[in-house]
Amino acid sequence: MIDQNNEPILIGANEVCQLLNIKRSRAYAVIRQLNAQLTAQGKITIPGRINKKYLIDNFS
Repeated sequence: MIDQNNEPILIGANEVCQLLNIKRSRAYAVIRQLNAQLTAQGKITIPGRINKKYLIDNFS
């Protein structure tokens, strides 16, 4: 999915690595943790992907 600025809404581990300056294995752990939080809120998640806005909101 692409937002109005032609940026992806859902990002994978490679993008998380770049945004947070972490290794790929840690990026997958972050994605799993955030997806667990979203699932607990009743949201539908995709393994290995995270909403970019949700990631930024949780790490700023």
